[in-house]
Amino acid sequence: MASIKIQLLGGFHLFDRNQEIDSISQIRQQSLLAYLMLHCLTRQSRQSIAFTFWPDIPESSARSNLRQALYQLRRKLPEAENYLVIGSSHVQWLPDSPFSLDVLEFENTLQQANKMEQPGQKRAHLEAALSHYRGDLLPDCYDDCMPYWRGRHR
Repeated sequence: MASIKIQLLGGFHLFDRNQEIDSISQIRQQSLLAYLMLHCLTRQSRQSIAFTFWPDIPESSARSNLRQALYQLRRKLPEAENYLVIGSSHVQWLPDSPFSLDVLEFENTLQQANKMEQPGQKRAHLEAALSHYRGDLLPDCYDDCMPYWRGRHR
């Protein structure tokens, strides 16, 4: 059972043990959390993340912004140590941590539907996938990293 549930489709919603948490209210923090979760299978270098989120400023400023954003995320995410590994050169959302993400559930259910041969089973899986879809991925976020993920879910 997931103790953290995050919805990114149709807007950002964070639940901890089924209670909505509004501590991560800044769009940039939501976007950073989404980025880490969507890339949870691989460690992300700090340099790469800093360039992704702050491409138009000097590297030292981008790294400073990332350091501050990670500090805030660690403070605001319930039990952050169970979900995030923040090292000196890399950051990763732990893929085996107790969480659920609507984007991953949507994708997994679609993949299962594509494997079904019987129309009734395929339809049931497609309907289940639709239950996870509430709209575009983080519609209020305009970070450069989001168009790729949005395009996958249209």
